[in-house]
Amino acid sequence: MTEIIPLFPLKLVCFPGETLNLHIFEERYKTLIQDVQRDQKNFGIPPVQNDALYPLGAEIELMSIAHT
Repeated sequence: MTEIIPLFPLKLVCFPGETLNLHIFEERYKTLIQDVQRDQKNFGIPPVQNDALYPLGAEIELMSIAHT
């Protein structure tokens, strides 16, 4: 079964087991993270290369949120 997950494109590559600390300031991505947390779902981070989405990416599990 195919599941559609929200995407958070970044100019980086995520690797399995890696921990990322993201500073999220754009409203659309704040909303994405709120939705992911509320629905207890994962999201995807596809790398951006030459202003285009790379066709592969990483599925990310949200572990915690720190508000600053």
